[in-house]
Amino acid sequence: MASKGQTVSSWARYLKASCLLYHVAAMVRVEDVDDIPFWQSVLSATCPGKRFKFLPYSQKGANTHVTGKSYLLKYVSQADSRLLIAIDSDFDYLRGNPKMSVSPYLLQTYTYSWENHYCYVQSLQHQWQTAYDDPFDFGVFLSNLSQVVYLPLVILLIHKIQKKGGITLGLLESRILRHQPNSKALLDDNGSQLLSEIREDIDSRIMKLNKLKQSTLSKYQQVFRRLGLTEENAYLYMQGHCVYDLVLRIGSSLTGDSAGFKAQVLDNTLQVGGYYEIDMLISDIRKIYP
Repeated sequence: MASKGQTVSSWARYLKASCLLYHVAAMVRVEDVDDIPFWQSVLSATCPGKRFKFLPYSQKGANTHVTGKSYLLKYVSQADSRLLIAIDSDFDYLRGNPKMSVSPYLLQTYTYSWENHYCYVQSLQHQWQTAYDDPFDFGVFLSNLSQVVYLPLVILLIHKIQKKGGITLGLLESRILRHQPNSKALLDDNGSQLLSEIREDIDSRIMKLNKLKQSTLSKYQQVFRRLGLTEENAYLYMQGHCVYDLVLRIGSSLTGDSAGFKAQVLDNTLQVGGYYEIDMLISDIRKIYP
């Protein structure tokens, strides 16, 4: 019976050989089928003329659909220019997880997940103004949201690095998404009232759990700043689904058309280049395909 390592190696060889069958530069393993449009867009824009075939990892069980970042990481040692592994960074980039830097053929989002890239403020606001005649400014809203979540996010990251209990991502996410932007008053002045309620909720439920010394906070803030996380762009490092869902809810409330807002705005906001996190990813790809 073949060992797990032999099975992975054999499957990797098969995938690389399949490049000839599909007439592609590489097979690209991604976490889920929903990830494909992002990776397709970034690779196509960075490597014009090259074709790629995307293979999402998925398992179907009893009424479940499971995706697996940890499974894909098993292939990293087998990856090369014909077999790429493309995954969300989650918090691994900010935490300095060594698994994320062991191979040049492991591509990561640098933001928490691909959804954050579809909320990049400049392209989001441009697409919003192009599609709808509405004064709401998503750039202002997300910049202010970043100010609200920055410190709780830093504390959460430190807790994870130091393996402390208390603050969890689920708790922080719940304090944000429990507030429904379903009234004009909440969204006036670029959502200032909505942000005020989120801040009060976070302060009352999360910040009181903080037991870290100011010296510890300051030290890690400097580390995270060097990696790209600041008070102005924390929305890029917050859980991607959370930020994306909040933006979608706001757009749906403003337009009364969730599907239309997604199709006309969010589906078209990806900007391949022009800000640190996407430029880091593009740089990684160009090291593979100069």
